[in-house]
Amino acid sequence: GLVHVAWRRAGIEPVEANASPPGLRESLAQVAGSPYLRSIAWVIGLASFATTIAGWQFKAIAKAEIPDTDQLTAFFGLFNMLAGVASLVLQVVLTGRVLRTAGVGVALFVVPLAMASTSVAVLVLGSLAAVSALKASDQVLRYSIDKSTVELLYLPLSAAETFRVKAFIDTVVYRFGDGLGGLVVLVCATGLGWSPVQVGWVTLAVVVAWLGAAAAARSHYVLNLRESILQHRMD
Repeated sequence: GLVHVAWRRAGIEPVEANASPPGLRESLAQVAGSPYLRSIAWVIGLASFATTIAGWQFKAIAKAEIPDTDQLTAFFGLFNMLAGVASLVLQVVLTGRVLRTAGVGVALFVVPLAMASTSVAVLVLGSLAAVSALKASDQVLRYSIDKSTVELLYLPLSAAETFRVKAFIDTVVYRFGDGLGGLVVLVCATGLGWSPVQVGWVTLAVVVAWLGAAAAARSHYVLNLRESILQHRMD
């Protein structure tokens, strides 16, 4: 019911609403042919990659520190509850202010910088507190500040371009990052016998790459936003 109401109020033109989405090859070709779309895809893919590995580190270290199943379940429940409340508060209180005052270019770096610092803490300390901070960087900040920021990256694009590529990036690219992260965990933990703390080197490397992708996305965002304004595609 809510989706129906939202769709009616969106004011989508009939042609746009009834347009058929492009196939996988067409979407891939469009993303590959645009430096800006490639930068968005890299940001989303690397974010998914890094957070998948960090999520496994969190669970593995928590299980080692809290062997009792009931206590471990209680810990995960408490953590998720607190992270959800914190994410909601940040979304309501802080996200809008950060985007208005600092802008998209700065907000893009909030989560990868937080995860980089907490990844170093995990490598140095290897404690449950450190890996909880790493997971919180993802679960609290990514679903408040980072999610809103990434959505704004599509602002300079026309409605037709967004319609064609957003679903591809948000599903195929995002899930590819998930799958790649799972494969890396499998190789490192099972094949190489690395501990959850040692896998933190991979997390840190991916987060550094994420920072590079965010820098590229910021540069392309400014250029495309300026072009969109000059061509009168947006007010």
